[in-house]
Amino acid sequence: MVEEGTAAAAYVGYTVLRGYLETTLPFVVLGAGVWLLLATRAVQFRRLGRALKAATSKGGARLGLAGMLAGSVGIGSIAAASLALETAGPGSIAWMWIVAVLGMGVSWTEVTMSARLRGTDGATPGPMTAMRAAFGRVGGVLAFFYAISLMVCVVAVGALFQTEQTSQFVRSLTPLRPEATALALALATAVLLLLWRSRLRAWAGRAILVSLGVYALAALIVILGDASAAGAALAEITSTAFSSETIGTGLLSGGLVLVIQTAALRATLAQESGLGTLGLAATANEEADEPEDPNQPALLAMLVPAVTTLLIGTLTALVVMLSGASQRERAAERLLLPLTQLERQAITASELGQSFTLPEHTQLKPKHRYQLKMLANPRGHKVGKMANDERTIGLPAWENTTTVDTLYYRYKDARGQHEAFDLAVPCDRELSEIAGVPWLKLTPKDPETNLRVLMRAKDLDGPYLRLGDVEFSGIVLSAVRKGEADLENSIERPTLFEEPRTAESPHNPSLRTLVVMGYAGPYVAGEDHADAPWALIGAEGFMPEVGSIAHLRFLSPSRGLNIGYMNPLFELAMPPWEFLSSADRVIIRHRENPALDFSVPVTSEVRKDRLLFTSMAPDFDFKQLRGMKDYEPRPFLVAPPYSMAAEVHTGERLPVEYRARRALIPLDEYSEPLPLGKHGLRRANPREILATPMAGPLINHDGAGVVASGFARALPRPLAWLLTISVLGMVVLTLRSWAHHGASAFAALLGDNGWVRAAFLAIFVLLVAVGAYLPLHRIIKAADASLALTVQFHLVVLVLLTPHVFRAGRES
Repeated sequence: MVEEGTAAAAYVGYTVLRGYLETTLPFVVLGAGVWLLLATRAVQFRRLGRALKAATSKGGARLGLAGMLAGSVGIGSIAAASLALETAGPGSIAWMWIVAVLGMGVSWTEVTMSARLRGTDGATPGPMTAMRAAFGRVGGVLAFFYAISLMVCVVAVGALFQTEQTSQFVRSLTPLRPEATALALALATAVLLLLWRSRLRAWAGRAILVSLGVYALAALIVILGDASAAGAALAEITSTAFSSETIGTGLLSGGLVLVIQTAALRATLAQESGLGTLGLAATANEEADEPEDPNQPALLAMLVPAVTTLLIGTLTALVVMLSGASQRERAAERLLLPLTQLERQAITASELGQSFTLPEHTQLKPKHRYQLKMLANPRGHKVGKMANDERTIGLPAWENTTTVDTLYYRYKDARGQHEAFDLAVPCDRELSEIAGVPWLKLTPKDPETNLRVLMRAKDLDGPYLRLGDVEFSGIVLSAVRKGEADLENSIERPTLFEEPRTAESPHNPSLRTLVVMGYAGPYVAGEDHADAPWALIGAEGFMPEVGSIAHLRFLSPSRGLNIGYMNPLFELAMPPWEFLSSADRVIIRHRENPALDFSVPVTSEVRKDRLLFTSMAPDFDFKQLRGMKDYEPRPFLVAPPYSMAAEVHTGERLPVEYRARRALIPLDEYSEPLPLGKHGLRRANPREILATPMAGPLINHDGAGVVASGFARALPRPLAWLLTISVLGMVVLTLRSWAHHGASAFAALLGDNGWVRAAFLAIFVLLVAVGAYLPLHRIIKAADASLALTVQFHLVVLVLLTPHVFRAGRES
């Protein structure tokens, strides 16, 4: 219990700290940016011309800027604008511009302070050295905590986020799998770390400029393809950011704070301004290049936010807005169907028994015999009668009941809508005969179970039995369907009849009984009587290559997932699905006004085949919902995304109206619930998810993946490959830079020697290799929290260095 309590307290502390950091971030970023704007006498405007002149000159200055860009511009710059659009809409881009302009002054300040406050101990110039030089022992403490926050940021943002987003980008433009991309990035990063020399550094500087040019060219192709819409998109960005409605209503509702918070986070992700990493990169370049003008590195650093956010960020936002790509692009219909033709247009009765009028586009030929199949409902059929002992269920011992040994009951409340809540009662089987008819008796294994009492006590419906499919032999004949007037209007239609059963035929229900029981079909049985696979029907316009793997997902409704129930202990009970275990909040819904909804942090545990959630808010537990008449009596879980993969096939075996689309066959088992695994959790199968109100199936991409999807719609294949190679080059150079930043922080904690740095670099490369295996929703929380912590910590330090900043501003 002590360990559980400690873990809960740590989780609450982390949640509260993360919320505080992200809430205060916009105020600290804007406040410190404006303060440094005044302290430096608006250096980003006064010295912009001088910075541009240095950047466009030949020699070391241009390579110095390229070196800083190589460490800053990468997948973070590309993903930032897309993530901002997804979270806060077009107005967030305009606020990113504001943060970038202020960030130009911040970048100048952090590089200037790192260059001026070097100390006397010979340590590598940078933010940590500047803190020690400026504040003595207090500065040593500040440097220690800054090094920890920077190291966490390097792991979350520099390794995991960069790799995951790059894998998404590459996956959307090429057939390369995410694991292959991650491994390639890790190997390339390791090679650069081992072989980094002045000549390679010069080559990398030139390569980053070429890569930026390729990216800008690709973006301009998309934008100029619809130039008039590009102007409208820019107008939408500015109007939604600064309109009176946005400012007024946004201030009252908190929406404006969310927009600015998002802009601050994403601009920091794009440009790294305020993190202190530019101070490390610029001073490293300064030592290598030995510029004649000591102010030159700071002037060049000032241009980094302009390139990464104002240029790349804006181009990226326009690509996303003009292409129509989004986080919620539909990939498939909410239909999971057998990948074979349904041979039924209507159900008819005849003297020969149950028959089926065939559809217009049937491929079955008259006077031909076929082996056909009726498909059982995987969730079960309501069949069987309860004996007088109230413990036994009896039914005919058909061939399709040979594996039946469990009774299933459904709740009559909302739980009954979801298979995951069905109550299973394991039974003993007993075969007998009644009046010469084989009979099956199912009796609960637990001798204390009274089925009628169980049904009444828990308000259950049933029993349901999960029966097998049924095959039968059929023949196609022409039958007459009378018209409304007379025989002259009669129409001959090809009709499927069951052939007479023989003594050797399996003892199964009649076709009419199967139809009444809810069996689907008939379908033509596959070769060797193999079952046809089931497939999702691809959305119109979603045309991945046949034979490729499509990555799909489902997203939680904004007001929470409408499944689950409150148990007697006031815990929110959910199916033991693995993806739900990382959920960390619920929505308390207002009955009438969604604006009055509020969220509550939660924690979870597995108990008795249920995933149970309890409130982590110190002043609120779910028991309080009993007295809140204006709110729903139970919370609604904000579910993490559910991801799945499907093999892409042509639609030739889909129903006629869908044959121009793709058939997507899930790689997961979809007919039976998957078994419980580690920690009592199991992976939900696609059919279970389709029964929930989660939005999908959608294309599984975020951030950079959405951007790549936009490019994929407009670029020819050769240019798409060239763009992919360029982005991979930018990312590898950025990873090398992040690795060195982390190594510097690690060395500041454990001692600056080669073995300490080498150990961190090896860990960093390993994290890059595994980054593609973690979904973005697991990475982004840690990435945002570490960004918010590091940038606020460092900005506060820069504000404390105001006397030094004033002096540098006057001398510049």
